[in-house]
Amino acid sequence: MYSPNIETGSSFIYRNKQATLESCGPKYVVLEIEDNNSPLTLRIEEFYKDMQDGLVRAAEPQQILVKHCQLTTPQDRYLAQKYEDYIMPLLSETSPCSHETRQRVIESVATKRGDKDKNKPSPATLYNWYKKFISAKVNRNFAAMVNPHRKKRGRRATPWVQDLFHDIVDRHYLKPETDGALNRKETFDEFDRAFHDQLAKLCENEQQKVRGICNSTCYEMLEEYNPVDIYIARHGYANAIKRYRSSTEHFVAERPLELVQIDAVHLNLALRNDVGQYLGLVVVYFAIDVCTRAILGYVISVAEQRREELSCAIELIKSVICPKEKPKHTTNEWPLFGVPEKIQHDSGIFASHHFKAFLQEAGIHTYQNPAGRSWFNALIERFHRTFREQCCKRIPGYVGRRNDEKKDSVNIKATPFSTKEQLQQIIEAYILDFYHQNSHKGLGGKTPQQACEQLKGHIQLPALSVIQQLDSFGGVLQKAKIQAHKGIQRDNLFYMDTQGQLHRLWEKLGGRKNGRNPEVQFYSSGLDISVIHVVDPFTKTRFSVPCTSIKTKTSISEYKAQKSLFNSKASRLKKLPESMTSILGDVQKYKQSKEKQKVQKKKARRSKNAIAARTDTKDMNKKSSEQLNNIIEQNYAGINEPPPMTEKNDEANSIQKSSRKRSKKAVIKKFEV
Repeated sequence: MYSPNIETGSSFIYRNKQATLESCGPKYVVLEIEDNNSPLTLRIEEFYKDMQDGLVRAAEPQQILVKHCQLTTPQDRYLAQKYEDYIMPLLSETSPCSHETRQRVIESVATKRGDKDKNKPSPATLYNWYKKFISAKVNRNFAAMVNPHRKKRGRRATPWVQDLFHDIVDRHYLKPETDGALNRKETFDEFDRAFHDQLAKLCENEQQKVRGICNSTCYEMLEEYNPVDIYIARHGYANAIKRYRSSTEHFVAERPLELVQIDAVHLNLALRNDVGQYLGLVVVYFAIDVCTRAILGYVISVAEQRREELSCAIELIKSVICPKEKPKHTTNEWPLFGVPEKIQHDSGIFASHHFKAFLQEAGIHTYQNPAGRSWFNALIERFHRTFREQCCKRIPGYVGRRNDEKKDSVNIKATPFSTKEQLQQIIEAYILDFYHQNSHKGLGGKTPQQACEQLKGHIQLPALSVIQQLDSFGGVLQKAKIQAHKGIQRDNLFYMDTQGQLHRLWEKLGGRKNGRNPEVQFYSSGLDISVIHVVDPFTKTRFSVPCTSIKTKTSISEYKAQKSLFNSKASRLKKLPESMTSILGDVQKYKQSKEKQKVQKKKARRSKNAIAARTDTKDMNKKSSEQLNNIIEQNYAGINEPPPMTEKNDEANSIQKSSRKRSKKAVIKKFEV
């Protein structure tokens, strides 16, 4: 039986149709069902009876890739903020689609914002905003509501005319202003003169087929050029960087956890385990609060091949939300934690479907930076630079910033001086006792620690239910089969719980009845392989299943290093007592001497056989030559001597000559064979 959380806006399948819970009261529920013109009202008892009868089940999760718009202009950012101010209060209402609720929200928000007359939306407009916001196309993203991607009209100009236009732009518009760069109107006039000069060279019939470019189309085509490229061409690269990295191009946060930037930094640093064995290269994930400049959390990833992992990105968000204990080796503690309102990130693993699904479950909005605009994440990128210069350069084994010459080189892998625990202590000491205690220009000379203390009244602590729910969301969603008495197998490890919950799920899915191992979904993380979280397909809940062989928190890289160390012969000898090791050494020496004697005997036998083979070959050659001479003497006897002179007729002489010739040919043929 499926028992969904009764929340406004939740989706499920009701009587084999997609349904959305519009409102839920003490006596009635209102459902909006697909393909129905009017909403359906049910008594709460009828709705729960349908749930018990199995008529209500969970909707299949849909993975939707949202194409984010670029909010680079003040108008776009103002409109996105307006949508957020009016829609967010509507989501917390029991009946968000009722006219009274919408009217009350409009009056409350308009008073705070100061919107009057035309700037204040009507209830019908707010209803359309709400429907668009929860639709699958927008996927609860305010940036996607600002500029929906409309299909632009196609260019009808002749191809050679378009080529001529771009050539004029390159020669007269995209050039330094000191060299006489033209403005838009002058560029169009220059193009128009060149176009008519080329048009005059054509015959009358060809002129009628040519389609030109008008003034408005010229301006539209110039708008499609990248403004950064235009500014670089007209004012220089240095001025373009100053212009497009100004504060007007970024979101501004007024309270803690309103906007959090996340990113990963690749370090040219190798780590070792406690025995001194190489573990891998380091990637560190950081999250920074835009308002207070405080570091909210970090995650260290170690792998043989340096890459960014989805499980680490999820662990970073969990580190931001969940409270953290004060480290024993630091003087200060973590000043800020909680659920962020919005996460700003780049592409890559942060743009994956699983990561967005995790943020949606946590109730966090997301904003992906446009491609090629790394300065949108300016705060976290600047912290990475400060972290390298002030902290990493003091760590033994760090060889500087990553580049083509040093990336994954042998020199880095050959110098693993630090362990993961030591690097963790270094990072925590740097963040809590140094970075958070130094003044920041963006905070008016205050430290991030002071900024967090002054704005404590604006911080809302996360509920315990939210922390417990996210704790079971452990990493990447995968599939595996449940074995009857072994559990789930992954990476040569078995997972089985002592309570028998996994075995009962195996029976419920028909494992005993059908004689086949059923398949289930589970969440696993490369940072902790000691436990996985299995999804119950009937209740849509997750329960943890521990590993049968690994009892403590261990990463996949640490497990592989321990496994290779255990399999090596040197490590086995180290674990044995010295008395036993000496005896085994004597046995090993005796074994090596015996093997050496066998090799020497084999070499002597081979040399003896080679000498005998050469002697036999000489005797055989001598014997074969003597036999050949005997054969020639026997068969050629009398051939070279003249025949005896006898008196015979001519016919007899001819017969004798022919027989002599045949015998000679036969002897020669026999000899050749």
